[in-house]
Amino acid sequence: MKVLDDGLALTIDLHGCPLADCEDFMYNAMDIAYAYGRTKVVLIHGSSTTKSITDDTIKNRLYQMLAAGEFAEMMTSFWKDDDICTLFLPIGLPQNKTKISLLDI
Repeated sequence: MKVLDDGLALTIDLHGCPLADCEDFMYNAMDIAYAYGRTKVVLIHGSSTTKSITDDTIKNRLYQMLAAGEFAEMMTSFWKDDDICTLFLPIGLPQNKTKISLLDI
């Protein structure tokens, strides 16, 4: 997994994240990005070789979390693509310029 924080967007490549840990990791990432005043979180989940929405993949778990409103209190909208999902956070939150690292999440 890789984490890149440019002060506005937190980008996370979820490749290599154990499936058992991915939901907590994604929620923690959103929580810290919100607390640090980032404007978006970009989750690189991969395109998944499966086409079934019932297969257990990081991508499907993320989409299930979005459908269940898991991040509703922290985001304003989201955009899905084949291999990434961008979650938009409120603009104007107090900004913490400290870079977010993998260890923080």
